[in-house]
Amino acid sequence: DIADQAVVAEVLTICGEKERYPQKGVYHQCIHGLGHALMFITDGDLPRSLGFCDALSVDDRRLCYAGVFMENAGSATDNIAHPSKFLRDDDPLYPCNALEDKYLQMCYTTQSIHFTIISKYDFGKAADLCNRVPNPYRMDCFLALGGIQVYNIEEPKRIKEGCEIITDPGYRNECIKGVILYLSSRYGDNTRAYMSDFCSIVDEENKEGCYRQIGKTLTLWARSKEELESFC
Repeated sequence: DIADQAVVAEVLTICGEKERYPQKGVYHQCIHGLGHALMFITDGDLPRSLGFCDALSVDDRRLCYAGVFMENAGSATDNIAHPSKFLRDDDPLYPCNALEDKYLQMCYTTQSIHFTIISKYDFGKAADLCNRVPNPYRMDCFLALGGIQVYNIEEPKRIKEGCEIITDPGYRNECIKGVILYLSSRYGDNTRAYMSDFCSIVDEENKEGCYRQIGKTLTLWARSKEELESFC
């Protein structure tokens, strides 16, 4: 029953000032975790949680939205004990297809979690559902589909095989880039070896995109330009 004004006050201050974090990635994880937390305190009220995220700066909202939508698609507590009020068995694209445009990119990105769960972790079937996502957001669904494998599969070779199920070369490349992005989310500052190991085994046509994504992702963890250059 906490008042909305009190929640907004916490949302605006709880992660502190971005400039005080030596690594952007840690700040990003705090804001993302905030989205999960908002779903906890609102008892899974998706619209209300998104409204609280809207109090943040434009750059931070997307990270917060992602936490909200991830919690909705695959509860961090227990999907059976705490089923979402904002998923429908007969409409796998819901709630994304009922939301304002500003929420759609992050909704369709994280809806791939729901696709994977209802496909019983058959990534081929989940990819078929990503193909039903409206075109402006379809690429994001495949990006996240690569990342989801990072949290369910340990071996780089098997993760690569999961992306190879995707027949479209462009979407397959997004899947591989998603693996790199989510390796960072899972392993944080210790992620460089995992990234390099994965990019070393992908097919030649995917290597450039894979290594470029390493460069982008490491900007979240490098403490200086010199450290980033040494990583590269």
